[in-house]
Amino acid sequence: MYSQGAIYSGRNRRATVRTQKAWRSSLLLGALMIVSIAINAAIVLATGNGG
Repeated sequence: MYSQGAIYSGRNRRATVRTQKAWRSSLLLGALMIVSIAINAAIVLATGNGG
């Protein structure tokens, strides 16, 4: 019983670390997407105003 519980807690720890890494990567991807969208919008606005 005790050994099973220890193994389970260890698995949980690994899972939380994995989810934290995934959350960070997804956050980075979202930020990059937002930045690229903002740059595209700025270019469109600049070209629209210039043209």
